[in-house]
This record gives sequence, structure tokens and C-alpha cells, in this order.
Amino acid sequence: LATVPGLLPLVCIDIAYYRGAMHAGIMTDEKRQRYEDHIRLLERIADGRVKLGAGDPGQSSDGGAVFSAGTRRITRGSMSGGF
Repeated sequence: LATVPGLLPLVCIDIAYYRGAMHAGIMTDEKRQRYEDHIRLLERIADGRVKLGAGDPGQSSDGGAVFSAGTRRITRGSMSGGF
């Protein structure tokens, strides 16, 4: 995608937050529920039942992938002290 849909970073952050909470032993029902909701959403996106709302449907793709990274927002130092 030329532009990352605003929803995807939020989903990724919540999933990472869940995994960190699980590892740190500070899991809550809310964290678990948000994780499960996002996994179901990603499954619906993969099945084509939910559209991301990005990109022009008239454009074709060669099937390749492009990865880029900006500044890290979650680091080992920022995670110290728990959630």
C-alpha cells in the first residue's frame, strides 16, 4: 500500500501491548478482549469481508512487498517499568 491505513498501526500497537502484558504477567480482561477483537478483524480483512479503505481498486499490483521503518516507538527502554 502506498499509504498505511490509520487502523493498522492501532491494531499492531494493541497486539504488541497484549503480548508485552502477557509476558510481564499484567494481563487484564480488557487487554485480552482488545487482542481477540483485533485478531478477528484481521481475519475478516484477510477473508475480504472487511476493506481497509486504502488504495485505488483500479490499480494492479505485481504482488511484491515493500517494507520501510521509521523511528521506533516501542523500545526496550520505554517498556521498562511495565504498562
